[in-house]
Amino acid sequence: MRITNKMLTNELRRNLNTNMMRLDEFERQLSTGKKLNRPSDNPAGLVKALRLRTTLNEGEQYLSNINEAVSFLETTDAALYNVNQIMQKARELVVKAATGTNDPDAHSAVAKELKELNEQLKIIANTTYGSKHIFAGTNVTEAPFYNGRWRGNQDFLEVEVGIGVKTAINIPQMEEFFMGRMEFNKGIAAASGISKLTAYNLREGQYKLGTEIGTFLNSSAIESQSYLHAVAKNRSFFYENAQTAAALGAGSAAGATDASYSGSLAVEVKQVDHAPHFFVRPGSDQNGLTFTVDQPLYRKDAAGNLIPLSDGDDLTGNFTYTGTGAIDSVTYNCSSTGGTSITINTGSSPAAGGDTLILDNGLGRLYDAQGNEYIPAQATFNGTSGEWEYHGVSKITADIKGHIYTLDGQHKEISLNDIELNMEAGAGDAIFTINAADIGFPDDLVIWNAGTGALGGTDARNPQLVAGDKTIISFSAAAAGPDAQKVTAEYSFKNLDGQQNGHGSHSFAFNPLTLDNRISDLRFFTMDQETGLIQDGSFSLQANTLGTAAAAAEFNYQAGILGYMDDLVNKIQAGILPQVGDQLAGADTRMQELLYHRSTLGARINRLELQESRLTSTQESLTDLLSQNEDADMAQVIMELKMQENIYRAALAAGARIITPTLVDFLR
Repeated sequence: MRITNKMLTNELRRNLNTNMMRLDEFERQLSTGKKLNRPSDNPAGLVKALRLRTTLNEGEQYLSNINEAVSFLETTDAALYNVNQIMQKARELVVKAATGTNDPDAHSAVAKELKELNEQLKIIANTTYGSKHIFAGTNVTEAPFYNGRWRGNQDFLEVEVGIGVKTAINIPQMEEFFMGRMEFNKGIAAASGISKLTAYNLREGQYKLGTEIGTFLNSSAIESQSYLHAVAKNRSFFYENAQTAAALGAGSAAGATDASYSGSLAVEVKQVDHAPHFFVRPGSDQNGLTFTVDQPLYRKDAAGNLIPLSDGDDLTGNFTYTGTGAIDSVTYNCSSTGGTSITINTGSSPAAGGDTLILDNGLGRLYDAQGNEYIPAQATFNGTSGEWEYHGVSKITADIKGHIYTLDGQHKEISLNDIELNMEAGAGDAIFTINAADIGFPDDLVIWNAGTGALGGTDARNPQLVAGDKTIISFSAAAAGPDAQKVTAEYSFKNLDGQQNGHGSHSFAFNPLTLDNRISDLRFFTMDQETGLIQDGSFSLQANTLGTAAAAAEFNYQAGILGYMDDLVNKIQAGILPQVGDQLAGADTRMQELLYHRSTLGARINRLELQESRLTSTQESLTDLLSQNEDADMAQVIMELKMQENIYRAALAAGARIITPTLVDFLR
């Protein structure tokens, strides 16, 4: 085969081009330090490098997530540490407040300090990491504690720290810790139609919720709880006599059972102006009557000294009789076994309907052991029943706060001062009235005596009602059926020793469909019957179609730390802290919960640090593999580059000797 000059030239060109490409490759590796600069350099190696780089980038993001998560957790732990410090201080203040030598100013100072600590707790509840609220669950953009309610949720806030590996960085139970916890004995009954139930600011205790669909013809009222300073077991605030608590009614007028309102009233005695503490004994008739007197009676001598009356003293001059009858005698009876009484005899001139007996101190003033004067009072003979009725005028004024709901679910809070209570209201008579104008709705609300006899006044049990005594009245509306709705809440409270120290209930009646497919807040008052402190709590229930379930839900409620501190402030401010053990136990319970949450945070931080260490080691291994796959051996590259340069020069020299260029070659 004949090799022409042209063929030699072409072959030389191909070899030179190949050599130049190799030179270019090594120069590029020398300038970049990489042996993979183009996909064509090593397609398989490039795919491997891309995979390694993707894994490295993911690892860098995971490491960034871990650093962010650790910082978030450390911020949370610092906030809980501050809460722990506040609780330690609160515990010390509880012990200090319980010291018997404290005066009211000392109690006030301790209460103010506790109040400031509680305000700091509210600030801590809204702690942020950057722009994220750490206790808000996944709702990190809004402050969780706002206007006394919790807007956060109890969802886990998670970050990804590995392929398919997520970890929570928040404590979802913080809503319960700050606001309170419901521990259900069993789930919400499906028959009730309630899909979700939460509670706010309840007093710690046991609660039972019931629902009912039906017709509720008559409104009702009960005395749910009471607190009387001088009665150990805090019996009824309203009563007929020492053995019989008063029955109450609620309506738009005295004697009516047509109230269109449900709710609760907190009644606190503000002032008591006592009438004589006389009570007509059963069996008093037209021939006379016997007054039971609450305590021994006294006169005063010229020097103002109290002189006790003696058994058998004649008190005829202290009574004025008006009517057709007349007084035969009035005898004072005082013995160690029979108590104190006044017997009035009208046998020779029997009483007739409308006759009155008036205690008239103007004919000879009478006093109790403290020197308080008995003011005039009147008893009237009822010709129909043939009995004497006592019509004293003990005047009690009270401050009343209330939660009032209309039949269509509208809510109104009221706060009224100096409302006069008729503590001797006859059967069917009004005890007090809340005017429609004060409620802001069309009807009055009248609480009346639904018993068969008159109320017993202020002192059927000895001693009397005094300023500061309290009661909670629960009332429920009349609601037309057959599909009217009612929700009833029952509750009971126990002290540290497990003894019940209070119980009560509230019922709310509404028109049909009022509670369906909506979230409804039902607010009501409860009371600590050992201290008289009133708590304003609520249920928030979400219902689909409300049904009938006598036991819709049963749960125990533990107050959150904010409610616990509020309760402490109120008790210490009032100077009544009998349950020191309960309060210390409450502080210890919450501190124990804090320790649990902080240990959880510590465990998560440890896990993240281990994950960080593993990822860092993996990143180093992947980086080494990537370097082996991508990075050029610079010494070898330089050597190869020099070799290619020498080959190129040698090729040029050899070609110049072998091939003699001609004009034709250039033309071609």
